[in-house]
Amino acid sequence: MRYNPAIRIDDIKLLAYELFDAYSKLNHEELMHYALALIDHVLDYTNYTVTPLITSSIETLKAYMNKEITLKTLRDQSFKCHEQARLCKKMVERNIYRVIGQAIATAHVKLHALRASDYMIKIVNLMDLGNVEKIGKERRYQISLMEHIKSQRKD
Repeated sequence: MRYNPAIRIDDIKLLAYELFDAYSKLNHEELMHYALALIDHVLDYTNYTVTPLITSSIETLKAYMNKEITLKTLRDQSFKCHEQARLCKKMVERNIYRVIGQAIATAHVKLHALRASDYMIKIVNLMDLGNVEKIGKERRYQISLMEHIKSQRKD
């Protein structure tokens, strides 16, 4: 199966397909770990200051993974991130909240892990217009992160 991003981004299709293949080999719990790592990555990549909303989003996903909260609570937190994204004037900041909102939503539907990855590519597009090398580096990072998480699996 071919993967097509739901948003318009400059991408390297071959690497996007590789990411989809890596995604297909992870279970739901592993993708939630990927989502948490992607949140850390987007904050590091953009050097964005952690806000109370970001902190509570990370805590919410962890709480859901530990079966401490309901799916409704988790989804509400994801919606708060998307609401914050709509309020952002700066496109990079807007897409940081999109990455986080999609990452949190991974607990609800696995496919959101790919959506979060795509928004991360959009951030690379915005920060380094048309830089194919950086897009490739980011996709390879995402693939290696998924592969690393899979390698930690206790079969």
